[in-house]
Amino acid sequence: KQAIKIHSKLGNFKAILELIDKLIGQIHAIDQSYAISSLYRIVTRMEKYPNWFQRDVYVKLDRFLTSNSNQSSNDFKRIRMKIDMSLVNVLINEGELYNAMDILKRLESSIDNLSGSLKGTYLLDIIVSQLTIVMNSDNRQIDEISRLVNVTKDYMTGIPHAKVVGVINEAMGLIAMHDRNYQLANDNFRTSFKGFCDAGDDRKVNLMTKYVVSSLLSRSQVNPFDSNDFHGLLKLDLNVKLMEIYNCVQNSDIKGFHNCVDGMNVQHDYFLVDYLPHLVELIKSNYIIKCVPLMKRVRFRYLFSKMDTDVY
Repeated sequence: KQAIKIHSKLGNFKAILELIDKLIGQIHAIDQSYAISSLYRIVTRMEKYPNWFQRDVYVKLDRFLTSNSNQSSNDFKRIRMKIDMSLVNVLINEGELYNAMDILKRLESSIDNLSGSLKGTYLLDIIVSQLTIVMNSDNRQIDEISRLVNVTKDYMTGIPHAKVVGVINEAMGLIAMHDRNYQLANDNFRTSFKGFCDAGDDRKVNLMTKYVVSSLLSRSQVNPFDSNDFHGLLKLDLNVKLMEIYNCVQNSDIKGFHNCVDGMNVQHDYFLVDYLPHLVELIKSNYIIKCVPLMKRVRFRYLFSKMDTDVY
């Protein structure tokens, strides 16, 4: 175990795999609870290493547990759940969402076989991982997101991990956006962003689009880019574009808005694709409210040209 710690710090992956084989070979001679506890800590330590290496470790440990452990014991169920959830995270990071979801559905259906304490510990993690997959899939099923969020309400006891807060509030924000309750969505996305920041989770970057768009659609008077949490991210290309979009909407600059959007690769940002029509409606409405009262007479062709809209 100590040698694994040392080689982990040195990044000697081949040596770690060989040492895990040696450790597995000795486990039968020691107390099972102590052995499983040791494996649990090893799995936790592996989670910061490359995905390919994590997968090799988890497959190796899974084979050992399947063939050598008392599968009805709580110790076995605990380490098996830990390995499965760690593998799910690897699959999500690798973009293998369908494989990850298959594991999660199996875990959710078998969770009732666990004792009360284990069930409460892992069900929230299972649901949060499912939410992560559903929210990032091509077909974002709002009904499934709502179902999963409702399940979490029974298990949000104590102070949840900041990453859990981030995922659940992002999901709640998407539900609110679907219901066009943009103010509630903005509040949820702000809480989600802060949760990811506190957890040191890079998902805060992808959340910024949702935060900025909901700020605009809710007509919030608070500039999201004034947040201290944003300051370290302002130079990212995505944020530069989001700031341009934000300023164009605030200033009713319709042509500038279209030029900015045309310069972005938006087809892979499903959220932005979904809510761009709402932003277009907002900026054109703002232009009419701002400019038309200043005109005594106006030709519709002139007005449409200013709104960058074709005349039919």
